Amino acid sequence: MISPLFLTENRFALFLEMLHFSPPSADGGEISHRNSRRTHYLSTNGNKSGGAGMSDEQAISAVVHLYVDGMAFANEGALRKAFHPDAAIIGNYKGALEWTTRDGFIKTIIETGAAPPGTQPEMDVQKIDITGDTATVRVVDSFAGERYSDHLSLVKIDGRWVIVNKVFHQHA
Repeated sequence: MISPLFLTENRFALFLEMLHFSPPSADGGEISHRNSRRTHYLSTNGNKSGGAGMSDEQAISAVVHLYVDGMAFANEGALRKAFHPDAAIIGNYKGALEWTTRDGFIKTIIETGAAPPGTQPEMDVQKIDITGDTATVRVVDSFAGERYSDHLSLVKIDGRWVIVNKVFHQHA
């Protein structure tokens, strides 16, 4: 079944929902996802694994928003919640390979500083693919005046989606 899901919803409400979702259902269904800038076309195959009607796709979107907002506003707590403690962050930054840990990444974000209050973080979730308890997300975002394409790998652990790997490309 194809149904539209609009991501113009209040991100804070999604975050609150994410905090209260229940463990996955036993059906192990897959979700395929395609979207344009703000409209998602979602095939759920009946997979609703979150509490209060929250699907895996919605829970993953909430984690991605938490990550982007955490970067934009140098929110250490948000970043720690979005990333697994053993996550790796890898990419070429200004021509040099960076390979760091979650804590190293958070330190860099904090040192860079927060965007001014009232800033609307720029992000475009281009694709979410979910298979069972694993997912990949491609998101284009801006941080500190630079544009990036991030490829995020997520795993559902104890009923909660977390980023376990981030590979990024810095646009010229």
